[in-house]
Amino acid sequence: MLTRLQKLYHQFPSRFWVIVLALFIDSIGGTLLFPFFSLYITEKFNVGMTQAGMVLATFSIFGVIGNMIGGALTDRFGRKKLILFGLISAHSARSRLAWSIRWLCFFRSPLLSVCFQMWQVPHTKP
Repeated sequence: MLTRLQKLYHQFPSRFWVIVLALFIDSIGGTLLFPFFSLYITEKFNVGMTQAGMVLATFSIFGVIGNMIGGALTDRFGRKKLILFGLISAHSARSRLAWSIRWLCFFRSPLLSVCFQMWQVPHTKP
């Protein structure tokens, strides 16, 4: 078993394994964020878990849309430009979301999800 894993490891360049590890850590971070984010929404805005679930569902729905937009824009403008644009716009949307005081400000979550997925696509594209 160990020799099979070593053989598999040596079949790919080290750069590949760095990307795999980074994506693994990124996925875990995103997965761990959702339960705590739902608790934050319910506590800060005094809403139920249903409303918090709807906000989190918009992240997922608009993430799919952001993936499609990111793929098309990557082909048109190139990976580096889109990664930079996606990171800056996702940071801007995330900052505005963090300092939102009212419940209606959470309707910015689709924008955040689209921006986040736009930079995810080019850095994972082979």
